[in-house]
Amino acid sequence: MVWIKRNLVLVVSGLAGLLLAGFGTYLVMGGLARNKQLIDDVEATRTRANTIYEANPFPSQTNITTAKTETELLRGAIGRAHKHLAPLPVEKMDNIKQFMVRRDETLSELRNLAKQAGTELPASDYAFSFATQRGKTQFSPDTLPHVPEQMAEVKALCMILFEARVNRIGNIRRAKVSKDDKDSAFASDYTTTGVLDVMTDPTGQMINPYEVTFYSFTAEIADVLNRLDRSPHGLLVKAVQVEPEDGRMAENFGPGFANTELPVNPPNRPLPPDRRQLRPQPTNAANRLLPPPTGRPTASDRPVILLKEKRLKATLLIYALRPAK
Repeated sequence: MVWIKRNLVLVVSGLAGLLLAGFGTYLVMGGLARNKQLIDDVEATRTRANTIYEANPFPSQTNITTAKTETELLRGAIGRAHKHLAPLPVEKMDNIKQFMVRRDETLSELRNLAKQAGTELPASDYAFSFATQRGKTQFSPDTLPHVPEQMAEVKALCMILFEARVNRIGNIRRAKVSKDDKDSAFASDYTTTGVLDVMTDPTGQMINPYEVTFYSFTAEIADVLNRLDRSPHGLLVKAVQVEPEDGRMAENFGPGFANTELPVNPPNRPLPPDRRQLRPQPTNAANRLLPPPTGRPTASDRPVILLKEKRLKATLLIYALRPAK
């Protein structure tokens, strides 16, 4: 201790030197590590630059401009597609009581709209593929929100049928999305492939399949297809099957002819006068009129039916697209 007191300056100087040497070593090691990181970054940048310059197509200004133009075109096409893929609005339901109220209101509304449109239903209490949920008070936990979404989509499809004024609805089938559906005894309400048709595709869309059967004439069938094509709610027609209501093709005409009633002359329109009446009638030696020639049909105001239209049975497979959750 005496020596330290006598050489205090030397001791303090030694300690300060050691601290400075340690700090200098720390700085040197940190600088070396940072220098190594910079070298690695330079090598990575060089490798990336070489990859870009060796790319095909080359990232020239012309190619960059072309890529930007095509990107804008693609965004415009996506924007136009979104106009036809807008999801149907579905009321958010937090409990089963809200669903029960909405179920009763929807089924009653559809039946009234069918009556107003003159569309015949399979039964007066037809449930539009929701016979399983009709009248129930206890539901499986997976009923919400899938069944209300399907109910909104079925309502949209029925509105199209009513607006086209189809004659009769045969049946509507949907996919099984809840445990109640899977255990249901109403097999006619569901598609044959069942829940496998409900899937999320790579585009991020939930696909719900529906099979709609109705009876009507060619004009109404065309109107239904046009309305589905113009729908903004992503209703895609995947398959169409049309056949005579009785299941037999029109006789004498074959499957390539429409069964349409076409009169030769419109009703209440007189036929042109027979030219024979404008010519002098031939006479015999006794100056008597000869009888008119036989075998030629006489003029008539009644239309001649070439083709008579019969009611058709149309079955549509429709995919309803909805953004996946």
